[in-house]
Amino acid sequence: MDARITVGIFAAMAGIVGVVGFTKLDIAKHTALLKEFDAIDQAYQGLQADMGVFIRYAINSSDGTNDVEALWDNTQVISGLRPRWLGPYYSLHDTDHQTYGDFTIDYLQADRTVCTDSADCYVWIKLSEIPESVWNAVNDFIDEDNGDSPETSGTEHTAGLTQASASSNSSRTVYYRSVKRPRN
Repeated sequence: MDARITVGIFAAMAGIVGVVGFTKLDIAKHTALLKEFDAIDQAYQGLQADMGVFIRYAINSSDGTNDVEALWDNTQVISGLRPRWLGPYYSLHDTDHQTYGDFTIDYLQADRTVCTDSADCYVWIKLSEIPESVWNAVNDFIDEDNGDSPETSGTEHTAGLTQASASSNSSRTVYYRSVKRPRN
């Protein structure tokens, strides 16, 4: 009888440890993604500072992918600005994320509408195929101060520094607002 009780106690403890372990693993994944977004944001700040112009105007063919590659490949920068390129700015060296989808760039206003001459325009770092649960954790941390300042219901995906759009099979494309177009 004592052996069965001991085995039961150890089984219960193993279950609890397993749940705690998986929770910590999720937190580590979310933290890693946040650090990636922050590192790419810092890289774009450096690239824009060195170029002296909004990044969109420094890239050969601004298709979203070339704009990411410009962080480590100066051939993506127009020839007249290449002498200013002091990179590599980020060691990604691939637009494919190892866990989720692909990194690309969009140039949009704060509400993710098309840039106009009279409005503020931003670089939006875009990553596709992020599970909704990961998106919620990232948004909670960045835009909702870990739940202390919830966004207005219905605006979670369209306001703040992180935004998202629906994608296939309950994953999201996440947008992280980065550098702003300088005003003259």
